[in-house]
Amino acid sequence: METELKLSELDFEEITDAEFAIGGSRNGGSWNKEKIKEFAKAMAEKCAGKKIKFGIDGFYTKMRDDNGAEIVKYASYYSRKVLIEAFEELGVKAKVKTVGTKNNSTQGELKISILGY
Repeated sequence: METELKLSELDFEEITDAEFAIGGSRNGGSWNKEKIKEFAKAMAEKCAGKKIKFGIDGFYTKMRDDNGAEIVKYASYYSRKVLIEAFEELGVKAKVKTVGTKNNSTQGELKISILGY
């Protein structure tokens, strides 16, 4: 018995990039990866050897192309994840933790320890 779905069996329509970016996945498609990378680089240069913290809500709002208009599920987790990925891509040793978070909000803080390059 054949179980593969054929494209001809679907009623589909082509959509724009903007339509694709709206909603859907947990981490969404709206993270501004270049801005996050620039932010991580500046932190590595100015905060090496320091431990800092700041609100997830501010990071989330400033680092998304939609300015945080859509709060995705596990927003705090994905805020931490994209920041860690930026540090790794830059070769920066850093630890990033989240505290005081809730699954469906930007509540809480990011705690970051910048160890250096």
